[in-house]
Amino acid sequence: MSTSLPGAFYLDTKTTQILVEAKSSSEAMRRLYLNARAQGQALTMAKIAVKLGFRSSGYVSDVLNGRRVLKPEVRIAVVRLFSLKAEAARCLQLLILIDNEKDSHKRTKLRRRLSLARKALQADRKAAPVELQAMFFSLDVFCAFGLFRGMPTTDDLVDYFGPQMRTNVVEALESLRRLGLVTTEADRHRLLSQYWLLADQVSGFSHVDFIRYALRHAAENVERWFPQPNNSILSSTIISTTQRTFAREIPKMRRLLSDMQTKLETSDADAIVRFNVQIYPVGARDIK
Repeated sequence: MSTSLPGAFYLDTKTTQILVEAKSSSEAMRRLYLNARAQGQALTMAKIAVKLGFRSSGYVSDVLNGRRVLKPEVRIAVVRLFSLKAEAARCLQLLILIDNEKDSHKRTKLRRRLSLARKALQADRKAAPVELQAMFFSLDVFCAFGLFRGMPTTDDLVDYFGPQMRTNVVEALESLRRLGLVTTEADRHRLLSQYWLLADQVSGFSHVDFIRYALRHAAENVERWFPQPNNSILSSTIISTTQRTFAREIPKMRRLLSDMQTKLETSDADAIVRFNVQIYPVGARDIK
């Protein structure tokens, strides 16, 4: 089970389905094109050719009909064409790279990355009500379902968090039920969603609120976990760099962190871990 706070980015269900199911870049391209047309977008093969930098629509026609695959050099233009971002853009770009990779070992690695990107893409994004501002504990309870194969009893959760937390556990479960994330059957609670991604919103708590909570929690636990390097990474580093290098490497770091979290997350878990990452410029001048 996982809870995180990425930047707010929403895909319609059809686009997500296409990127999760497509067996090749040409299939994804064709289905994205048809979906755009079905939504009333005035997209033609001639317009696509211009966007991709081709003089004629012949190549685009071949791709849409499965006779050719998308070339790696057009992968950025293609994701922009369909306004794809984050994991959605990664899925399509990885399909393109897989179609063009001749080395079987490298293809296997790319397919593994595609699987992780698709897993993250299917995460369920839900807002949280204002009442949860004082109940961040609900996030931990949600993730703790993974310690019991997604179906714990109240006593299971109380045993994990401690008997002194019984009231908090009961309140957290009630909040999760109201959010439509959990249902109760007999004496067991069952998840209705494997992921809970909190999106930006006007009401309720924001990313900033969550980061403040996470930092406060880290401050309370740093002395406990710092001496245990096998169970924690607590590090703070200040480096000098160029604005250009920083801007280039930030997306890579986001991708690596996303991959790491996706690899670690499992429904057959025996521990909950917290990720706190802070990377930002130090000084009066902002990096553009």
